[in-house]
Amino acid sequence: MKMRAFELEWAAKMVDAMIPPGVEEKIPKSASETGATEVLREMIFYTPALTALGLRATIWLIELLGPMIAARKFSRFSRLDPSSREKVLDAMYNSKSYFIRQMVLLIKMSSCFAWGADPEVMKALGVEDTPKFVKRSGN
Repeated sequence: MKMRAFELEWAAKMVDAMIPPGVEEKIPKSASETGATEVLREMIFYTPALTALGLRATIWLIELLGPMIAARKFSRFSRLDPSSREKVLDAMYNSKSYFIRQMVLLIKMSSCFAWGADPEVMKALGVEDTPKFVKRSGN
């Protein structure tokens, strides 16, 4: 399932609200600058159809209903200022509804994968070498 350009723009605003530029003093890159939107795009493209549909639905729901659910604002997520986007995601993440909390967590998880794997971010965090998979005996 291929994402459309406007969905990628929405996703970029979501991931940048979670990991904005300068979130860590030594790391000037935002999540979208480290490839988080590309990670989401690939997840949606390569996962089974039902999983892809869930990821895509998450992006649509946060974009269209997030501000109304979390802040009682009749606006779209991408049209809010960065501070308001962060507040909407925080309110959704702390929602009483498990479903709403998990939507935000799903986007945040993929953002963190891309951000944490970026070579500049790894270096700034003091990670010297690319993590290796642990080999288990008998496998």
